[in-house]
Amino acid sequence: MSQSLSLAVRPHSELLERLVGQRDPDPALCRQVHDEAVQALADMRRSMRPGTPAEMGAWLTRLCKFVANPPASEAEFRDAVAVMAEVCADLPQGVWVRETRVSWLQKGPDASGRIPGKFWPYPAELHAHLSGYAAAMEAQCQAIERIIQQPSLAAYATARRNWAAGGHDGPAPRREDFVPEGRGVRISR
Repeated sequence: MSQSLSLAVRPHSELLERLVGQRDPDPALCRQVHDEAVQALADMRRSMRPGTPAEMGAWLTRLCKFVANPPASEAEFRDAVAVMAEVCADLPQGVWVRETRVSWLQKGPDASGRIPGKFWPYPAELHAHLSGYAAAMEAQCQAIERIIQQPSLAAYATARRNWAAGGHDGPAPRREDFVPEGRGVRISR
């Protein structure tokens, strides 16, 4: 998976919702979704590590080519990167990507009519801009974690298939016994 902000978490979430709503979910599909979610979470967690000054510097170097007032000298640029690195130290490395730079450059006028993306960002402006992306990445991590916490759905699906294939010695496995949050989920028949 690339270090893009457009990581594919939503298809997993939608698929999981469909699986939770099924009376007889497919065990192989449950395991596949779980395995993909484990890999996606590992990739997301790598991109959630704090950004390094070198990554920030590379992002800002490319920004210099597009703004009206980049730092005038190499020394000013180094100073600007040091300040940005200090202010933005809590932001993950996954926000220092092309999409966020393009998004900065495409910002429309603010309340005062100023077009922020046309100019070199103030540290607080840049932090505010990138914080939204960091929050979205954290939300994606939480969504993936919820998917990973659903191995009980695969266990239910397997038990249900085994019961259906067997002699039906007892009652059918109940979803509530495997998926605690399934108690509130209406199952279509």
